[in-house]
Amino acid sequence: METETETEKLLPVGLLDPSDPEYEDPGGEPDSHRRERIVLVVFAPKDIKPKRFRFPLSDTVGAAAQIAAQAFGYETGTPSFQIKDKPVLDRDLTLERAGLHSHEHVELVDAGGGV
Repeated sequence: METETETEKLLPVGLLDPSDPEYEDPGGEPDSHRRERIVLVVFAPKDIKPKRFRFPLSDTVGAAAQIAAQAFGYETGTPSFQIKDKPVLDRDLTLERAGLHSHEHVELVDAGGGV
């Protein structure tokens, strides 16, 4: 796997500011050039607007979902992500093993029901 570029090392992980260079989808990056981090567009039940987050691909779905849940103001539950019309993602998988791609839209859900 390719190593991170110097620019990637400088870009923060977590919630993105609209001024971040990766806030908007730059038009898709081929999987053969996957980087060490991805940006996810996260939707939550109690918010109309999604939030964008940058995560290392080595983070687990559960850890990334917990960061997103806190940013949306959720304090309890067992957060995970779900891609529309697909099963809830296994919280123990890494984002890479879960097959997530940069700028993919995911829904924040509670692995035990709803957030």
